[in-house]
This record gives sequence, structure tokens and C-alpha cells, in this order.
Amino acid sequence: MNRTLDKESIRQEFAARLRKAVEELRLTPPELRRLFDQFRVSPQAVRKWLQGLALPTPARVPHLASLLGVRPAWLLHGEGPMRPSAVADTRGEWQAGVSLSPREVRLITRYRLLASDQRAAVDLIVGSLARTRES
Repeated sequence: MNRTLDKESIRQEFAARLRKAVEELRLTPPELRRLFDQFRVSPQAVRKWLQGLALPTPARVPHLASLLGVRPAWLLHGEGPMRPSAVADTRGEWQAGVSLSPREVRLITRYRLLASDQRAAVDLIVGSLARTRES
């Protein structure tokens, strides 16, 4: 019986972390569905994860964490920090000790939901804004 409580506790703690990551993205229900559609997982499975009724397979956790902009170890076990602590700089070089804010993660997640032609348009706009700022 103690082992059952442990499994239940693990599922509930995972669900709480998953809900936190999802809530920070502030995605609309259709955006959230599209995000998980990219992951090729059923809405029923996602609902079970969010409710603490089931856990994703270990093979799915890294991809799920990437979609949500969180560290796999945080999502699965609660090992901090929540977000990765390295990002690419403007030259594509990795910088240690820099983390993404929830706002930046939301932008990246929404960017991933765009069609390729929309991504290209966003790339042009952001590039233009960056060049304008440098002037």
C-alpha cells in the first residue's frame, strides 16, 4: 500500500509541475492542442498527465520538456532550476548562466506553432527591428 501512495504522490507532483509549465505559457486551448498535436500525443493522455492519473513514458519526457521550455529533470523529478540555464546569443554561441523568462518561453512556444511562412515573416520583422536598434 505504501508503494501505491508513492506512485500516486509521484503522479500528482508531476501533474503540478506540468500544470505550472502549461499555465506559464498562457496558451489558448486551441494553441495548447496544436502544441501537443506536434508532440503526437492524444488529448486523453495529456488530460491524464495534467490530472495526475498517469505519467508520460521516459522517452517522451525530454521532448515534452522542450515543448514547454523547461528542464526534463525539473519536469520529471522537480530538480531545479525549472528553466534551462544556457541560451544561444546573437551569434548562435551558447552562454552559460542565462535563463529564459516565462515571457520568452511563451514567445518561443507561440513561434513554434506558426506555419513556416509565418515564421519567415516573424524572422524578417525581428531582424529588421534588431538592425534598427543597432543603428
